[in-house]
Amino acid sequence: MKALMKIFNRAFIMAISTILLLTFVSCEDDEKDPAFVGTWVATDVLYFSEDQNSEYKDIMTFTSSTFTNIGQVKNPNTNQWKDYVCLKGKISVTGNLLNVTITEIGMTSFDLLTGMPTGTLVYYKDTQSEFSQIMSEFGMDKTFKSEYSVSGNTLTLKTDHNDDGDYNDEGEITVYSRQK
Repeated sequence: MKALMKIFNRAFIMAISTILLLTFVSCEDDEKDPAFVGTWVATDVLYFSEDQNSEYKDIMTFTSSTFTNIGQVKNPNTNQWKDYVCLKGKISVTGNLLNVTITEIGMTSFDLLTGMPTGTLVYYKDTQSEFSQIMSEFGMDKTFKSEYSVSGNTLTLKTDHNDDGDYNDEGEITVYSRQK
């Protein structure tokens, strides 16, 4: 009888150990970040006027539930990067769609002599009237969907800004490179 109890105890301990191990591995897999999590950068040219343009850097940082999107411009006279605009918000994911809600926007002031951004951002929350005014000036909705895909160190975001059912218009597809 004692031998039978020892076998039963060993079997019971092994079964519990197996369950705990599988639970731990399962939880570990559940906690793995989605492929889009990290910091991504895209560059372009920003045109202030016919005779003035600058390099533009779009820095997108994702967690599994939030994002920060900083736009920077390079002052052609000093070669310094200055923050131009910043969007912050929440995301949820359905398949390959990011459901985006912008909760805060930051805008730079401009140097009156050069017309270039100072890099000093003033932030407005979505409950402030300035937030709505800036979003309206940019022609942006507070909530929207972006289709995403990740291939290696490349993130592609597709957003139908004008709601015409495609991504063929300027600025609707952005390709980023992973930074972190």
